[in-house]
Amino acid sequence: IQDAGLNMLYCGIESGSDEVLEKIRKGVTAEKIINASLKGKNAGMNLVVFVIFGLGGKELSVTHVDETAKVLNQIDPYNIRVMSLAVKGETGLNQMIADRSFTMLSETQMVEEQKRLIEQLEGIRSLYSNSHTVNLLNEIVGQFPDDKTRLLNIIDGFLSLTEEDKLNFILGKRLGYYYRLTDLENSNIYKVVQGQLAQISGQQSAESFETFFHNLRNRVI
Repeated sequence: IQDAGLNMLYCGIESGSDEVLEKIRKGVTAEKIINASLKGKNAGMNLVVFVIFGLGGKELSVTHVDETAKVLNQIDPYNIRVMSLAVKGETGLNQMIADRSFTMLSETQMVEEQKRLIEQLEGIRSLYSNSHTVNLLNEIVGQFPDDKTRLLNIIDGFLSLTEEDKLNFILGKRLGYYYRLTDLENSNIYKVVQGQLAQISGQQSAESFETFFHNLRNRVI
């Protein structure tokens, strides 16, 4: 394998919480993830792991984030790639949403999960990537430990927005108007997005706005 130049090992761990892994029927435990990951690293592979924010729902949000941070700190992967949850129809998770055993997080709550995760990442030198279009804050990309503070500052910048500006940014990002938070400073684009918000708001409650955003995320997975 080494002679062939195959040195990247991709692992969709999704979560480091045994409760979450069992609930989504991943078929693996956190211990097995750690053991397999370390074996791969010891064999000279660069480990790329994928984590999904929102996968624990509101019910298991804290354990999802905290246990995932513990796993990442132990395996110190070459690259941590994160994604925001979007649920397709005809899946077990979609059925759990329907029977109310799983409650989707809002866009802002998934950003809060990301902050909680980054705060707990210690002793690693991973590249942290947030580049998939399903994510809200694609600019959160950096190298640990040097960029940790900068990444948290970007998140705090979003969380400190007014509720109106948060809605504007989320919709604008989901529709392709924005990429970075500073794009909100473009008054012309901001007004365009506000106009679209006004059109939608007559038909959407705060809760159904999140359903609307979820449907937009679903389009890119």
